[in-house]
Amino acid sequence: MQSVFYLDPVVNLYHKKQTGLDYSLPAKMVGSTLANEDIAIIYPGLFAKVLLTTDLKQKKQQLISKAISVYPRDTLHWFLDSKSIGTTSTNHAIQLNAVPRVHNLTIVSVREGRQSHRFTVLEE
Repeated sequence: MQSVFYLDPVVNLYHKKQTGLDYSLPAKMVGSTLANEDIAIIYPGLFAKVLLTTDLKQKKQQLISKAISVYPRDTLHWFLDSKSIGTTSTNHAIQLNAVPRVHNLTIVSVREGRQSHRFTVLEE
């Protein structure tokens, strides 16, 4: 039996940028019940505390959230506090209108993957 080495999606993203080597899991077969992480939220991190930046006109900037999928053209549906905020297909980044409080960010893949992060937007 041959051993297999793989990295979770977030670690593999940074490793692949530095070395060019891809250690992600191969795509699951349809109907497979294997529990691997197909998608992951890169930012904001789990239980992160985020302070929104301001521009030169003292206007609050939106928070940009990023995610990754092991499938190159996966479609992700984004939800902030259980409300749909958009869909991404290749570049999985989206702007969040997040007010200062605790939020729950959820992404759902059309391939049935799901990931949630709770984070806090801080007051100044």
